[in-house]
Amino acid sequence: MKQAMGCFYVYWSVLSRLVEKPKEGKYFDYLNNENKDNFFFCVKQFKYYEYFAPFYLNHGYLVRSNLNDIQLIGSHLDHSNLRNANFNRAVLSNSELRFVCLASAKLRNADLFGCDLSNSDLYHTNLYQTVLFGSVLENTNMEYALLVNANLSNANFNGAYLRDANLYQANVTNSSYLTYEQLAQTKTLYGCTGIPEDIEQKLRETHPHLFEAPKEKE
Repeated sequence: MKQAMGCFYVYWSVLSRLVEKPKEGKYFDYLNNENKDNFFFCVKQFKYYEYFAPFYLNHGYLVRSNLNDIQLIGSHLDHSNLRNANFNRAVLSNSELRFVCLASAKLRNADLFGCDLSNSDLYHTNLYQTVLFGSVLENTNMEYALLVNANLSNANFNGAYLRDANLYQANVTNSSYLTYEQLAQTKTLYGCTGIPEDIEQKLRETHPHLFEAPKEKE
């Protein structure tokens, strides 16, 4: 099985790099959804993650792919389209995810420790109880993102867009570049810990509803 996975990996590597080859001005996907699902099923089923450390798929097209429980530590997925993909409980720590589309993706209980998500699209992304400790969120769109119980400690929020983001019981301790203007646009800050004292005091004066218990947690 290990030899078979090795051969399969060579096949994957060739096709995944062909994804980056422009065809008529657009990126063409040489890997159909069935191949992707079968491939990742094999990777997860037989635990041969050593072939994918790190994993390279810049400009990849993995829309609606099922990647639950996958381990791709230190991977390179810059400019990839991962819209509506499932990454629940996935381990992607220290990966490069710049300019990535993760809109409406599911990353519940995922590990994104130290990931670079700068300039990425996390619109309506499910990040329930996700670890984002030390992550780079510069100019990241997190509009309507679900960050309930998420660990955002030491994250870089420079230019991040948080309109209607749900930070119910999230942890933003020691985060950098987190501003009053950003937090004032969120859906709720109820139970959110680590907000700089001066910013929290001002928000409680101007936006007291953000600290009231929401009717729905998610």
